[in-house]
Amino acid sequence: MFGREAHGRSPLYETLAASVAADEEIMRFVGALPRAKQQPNLLFAAARYVLDGPPSLGALRTLVRRLAAAVAAARRDPPPVHRGDLLTDLPALAAQAPAGATLVVYHSAVLAYVAARDRERFARTVGDLAAVWLSNEAPGVVPSLGYTDPREGTFVLGQDGRTPLAFTDGHGTWLHWLDGRAAARRFS
Repeated sequence: MFGREAHGRSPLYETLAASVAADEEIMRFVGALPRAKQQPNLLFAAARYVLDGPPSLGALRTLVRRLAAAVAAARRDPPPVHRGDLLTDLPALAAQAPAGATLVVYHSAVLAYVAARDRERFARTVGDLAAVWLSNEAPGVVPSLGYTDPREGTFVLGQDGRTPLAFTDGHGTWLHWLDGRAAARRFS
């Protein structure tokens, strides 16, 4: 069906759609997705994004990362998800960390939704924990981490509310270390 839709518009996707339709492994994966997500154009677009170019059938089969294996692993041993208030529930949750473990408190694009006075309160709360605090927020959102980048939409990855480590894309697609450890890197 999608191959006919792509006819005359995208020879690559027309050919890829025909190949995928004959590939049992990929079709089984697509068939297990929620009905609204069973769209070849979504699969092809996601693969193109992750591969940073048009996917081949072999590359698409490989991507189909690993994801199926990752989903199966997450279903076998699901990570704990805790619902709560970051201002009042964090200390009790942090106390559940195993002895000897390095507790890391990480958040991305969260504090912008918290009132300024409560951001200060959160910074004090997380500072009182025996933890490494990593934040990925827009410049100025973490009270004592005012580092900015001239590019619009750039976030600052910070440690312990004091040390800027990197500029990042707010959705995690790239990272640029501030100390020059590595050039900008695109994640896939």
